[in-house]
Amino acid sequence: MAARLASNKNGRGSVRYVVLGNSVAGIAAAEAIRRHDPEGKIDVVSDEKAFGYSRAMLPLYIAGKKTKRDTVFAPRDFYSSRRIRLHQGQTAESVDVLTQQVRLGNGKRLPYDRLLVATGSASRTLDVPGKELQGVFLLRRMTDAEAIKRHLRSCRGPVVIVGGGLVGVKTLEAMAGKKKEVHLVISSDRILSQMLDRTASDFFLRAFERHGLHVHLQTDVTAFHGRERLEGVALSDGTRLSCDLAVVGKGVTPNIGCVRDTGVALNQGVRVDTRMATNVPSIFAAGDVAEPVDVLQQRNLPSTIWPSATEGGRIAGLNMAGVPATFSGALRMNSVEILGVRAISAGVWEGGEQLTLLRPDRPLYRKLIHADGRLDGFLLLGDVRCAGVLTSLVKTRAEVSVQALAKDRDRGFSYRPRLYALGGSIQTGECGGMRN
Repeated sequence: MAARLASNKNGRGSVRYVVLGNSVAGIAAAEAIRRHDPEGKIDVVSDEKAFGYSRAMLPLYIAGKKTKRDTVFAPRDFYSSRRIRLHQGQTAESVDVLTQQVRLGNGKRLPYDRLLVATGSASRTLDVPGKELQGVFLLRRMTDAEAIKRHLRSCRGPVVIVGGGLVGVKTLEAMAGKKKEVHLVISSDRILSQMLDRTASDFFLRAFERHGLHVHLQTDVTAFHGRERLEGVALSDGTRLSCDLAVVGKGVTPNIGCVRDTGVALNQGVRVDTRMATNVPSIFAAGDVAEPVDVLQQRNLPSTIWPSATEGGRIAGLNMAGVPATFSGALRMNSVEILGVRAISAGVWEGGEQLTLLRPDRPLYRKLIHADGRLDGFLLLGDVRCAGVLTSLVKTRAEVSVQALAKDRDRGFSYRPRLYALGGSIQTGECGGMRN
């Protein structure tokens, strides 16, 4: 990876920073840059007309639990007070690494001395007949959420959610709150297959059943039906469901178009080192589009979670401003609460030596994965208060024995002084015990 920054070619005193992307990674980078370089010129390019907002809040906005203003974490004065020029509604079409310029969709060219690619990702479409019908939506942007809210005003029939990931299940919860008949269609044998095992998934499925929600596991949508407007869907098991609204949440694809064919090293996304630097001098990447080194697998992998985007953006911004900083590594982790059931997982939750506790009546479920003298991952459902120390043990790769993890398990996670020091602060007995 590139270990140096290209010099300012025009010999000017101030550095020209261009940030492609106005979500959390780009904003964290711009803030870090301005904190350490009060004189540099910062341009942020956004392909949306909104100010910085939280995509994670879009289902809450649809549900009516959050206003549009509530979703905004970088309002207008964030940019003006930091002298950041925001180019709204503009796409970055291409990057010329020789002249160090970004060409925008309106034809304008932005010269840069330091460039951050934080272009995020785009929702995968469902390539089946009828995908263009009115009433079939993706949910990735504020404009998507606004369109869904408008459609709901005239929607009287059932709603179909396609995909059992975070977008799908949080949208399911939003629709349940609106007293809609809801069907969730999932290709996998469980919901949230990237963070839960089948045991944990079953807790959520029982909660869905109690709320009258319908789940179709190991099933795909093969077609959307209707003339101009959506009237129903066909499923791979032969079932036909009538519906007025469908929301598709089938994962995302990194937006790498502007750096394709530039010499920037790519996998699915943009490969970066511990400085969030690419292999091309003066170009950095962060957020959903970036692939930092994974803590457990020690190779470049996507890390599409908010904390990783925030920290990656901050580290990129510091290095762009000439302040040496290192990203500690990505770790697959997620947290979710749906219909009162909460779960957190990090690292891996299969393989290795497993310590588990299952109490379906509470509900309470915990699984720790131990291998080669270290904690490789965990899954907590119900009482999740010990997630912080467990995440720290996984991420720091601290040595810890099975015996140490299991000691006094019936009285709770009463960590001995060494575990306390390794894992960070935790109150004695703050979690229930683990059992084999």
